[in-house]
Amino acid sequence: MLSMFVKIAPLLSLKSKTVTPCIQSNCLLNTGLWKSFDDYIFSTTGLGYKEAEAVFRLRVADQEPSIWGTTVWEHVGDDDERIGNLPLSHEDLRAWLHRLFLSNILPPDRDANSLIREERASNLSLFLQTLSHCVNHLGMPAHFIASILEDLLKKKTLVTKATLSNDSPAPYLGSKDVSKKRFVVSAFQTDLTNQTAIFLQNNMLGFRLLDTSFLPTQKASLYELKLGGINPKYSQSWAYEYEYGSVSSVMSLGFMLQKEKGSGEYDIRTAASNGNNGDPMFMMMAMMQGGGMPGGQKKPSKLRRDLLSSGDKIGHVFSCMNWDLSNQSASFWMCEDVFEKFSAYCFRLIRTDGWFCLPHGDAKLGDTKRIG
Repeated sequence: MLSMFVKIAPLLSLKSKTVTPCIQSNCLLNTGLWKSFDDYIFSTTGLGYKEAEAVFRLRVADQEPSIWGTTVWEHVGDDDERIGNLPLSHEDLRAWLHRLFLSNILPPDRDANSLIREERASNLSLFLQTLSHCVNHLGMPAHFIASILEDLLKKKTLVTKATLSNDSPAPYLGSKDVSKKRFVVSAFQTDLTNQTAIFLQNNMLGFRLLDTSFLPTQKASLYELKLGGINPKYSQSWAYEYEYGSVSSVMSLGFMLQKEKGSGEYDIRTAASNGNNGDPMFMMMAMMQGGGMPGGQKKPSKLRRDLLSSGDKIGHVFSCMNWDLSNQSASFWMCEDVFEKFSAYCFRLIRTDGWFCLPHGDAKLGDTKRIG
């Protein structure tokens, strides 16, 4: 839903003498997961329906919004009372963007094998696109948005009123974010600085940062890493999820760079939530036992918990990459000085729905080949 608001919705503002531009959307998968339309919108945008309507300047046309049917979205003009009565102050907007960032880098545990699960199609590239959208299409002050991004880039611990949800789907919180909390975000800052530098190099951000001294300075290149040693037991699962699955499933795949080879405590066999072992044959068993059903017993992921408590001491997580199943290779854009700094680090594929490392042969970042 967030990608639709950010990438497609701006087209609705185009004037037409004959038709009113609109977008039709629906939730075809696991509609019954959400208790309300507010929960549905909140789980990806970090806002309730009325808040999202005012912030993104969209409204549901001529109907009561529902996740069970088709929703028709229309553009809200600048003269609409919804814009004049924007319910979010600058402090609220800051908390919202912090909430969006946290849900982006640390989505809740989900059973990767369950047929009934929430998809979270997001990465740090989409977060930066949202910040750009706030400035260039929604008219939010550039210096205000830039100050939020600079804080996220510089501070290893985020102090915020935003709440990180550990539930999937995340329930709509309304105005319950009141007390300040502390979150260690250092495990995700290398990815954020790398992506921000790429955005600036390609004029994709749309606003300037006051301080860029902490960003990579060398140009970004496209790298490819072929990974061997993938156990046939898991290759079928990967094919199901990533070749024939949805874009959302693909965006649950990332990688982690670790200074030393891990001991296996975060591997799929030992660290996956809900007893997940990567084999589709266990789907029905998990569902029958309640492990794959909403409200079933869930075992929190050790990897997610440790990243949140120990940050970059565990590793550096990257959310933006492509996976080629047929060649068993990962490709990604990275600034050359970032690549040089971490070239000796161990490369581990991870899934951010079950929060575990996937099985493959040993590899270091320096084993990659520059292809563009």
